Amino acid sequence: MLKIVVSIILIGSLFCLTRCKKEEALPLATADFFVENNGAVAPCQLYFYSNSINEVDWSWRFGNGDFSSNMSDSSVYDTSGVYEVSLTVSNADGIKDSIKKTISIN
Repeated sequence: MLKIVVSIILIGSLFCLTRCKKEEALPLATADFFVENNGAVAPCQLYFYSNSINEVDWSWRFGNGDFSSNMSDSSVYDTSGVYEVSLTVSNADGIKDSIKKTISIN
């Protein structure tokens, strides 16, 4: 009886080793971006470019109430001030990374 149980366990383990392959995780996304026209005089339009790695999805918050899901985009700033801009990206597995940067409008 013990031989039968051990045999079943071994056969099940071998089956799992050949059929139950663990999927490898995709590379993690790393959020980064740069801003064109930072420090401009209001009213002005700033351009934001994702410089992220391994991303497939983007979520921008421009600090002025505007948002975007494009890879790169622009936003208009009507008044001077300091604004916090954030970009959240995710890889194909849905794992997210984000970054925040401060911009100045004169």
